[in-house]
Amino acid sequence: NPKPAPPTLDDASKALDGRAEDLDMKIKKCDAELLKCKEVMKKQRGGSNEATKRRAMQILQQKKTYESQKMQLM
Repeated sequence: NPKPAPPTLDDASKALDGRAEDLDMKIKKCDAELLKCKEVMKKQRGGSNEATKRRAMQILQQKKTYESQKMQLM
């Protein structure tokens, strides 16, 4: 069984570019979800707003995680 060729520098670069693009898409998705939460919170009043706020905080934390992962790639 011949061993597969080790990855080239070009292969590694393409993999990193793909990972960065994936993270960009996830960050954009978080932004869109945050906009939805903001719209919902405008319409809600009182206690029902708390669940939406919690969800927005989770999305913000996830976005922050994605952004830090992206910074590590660079």
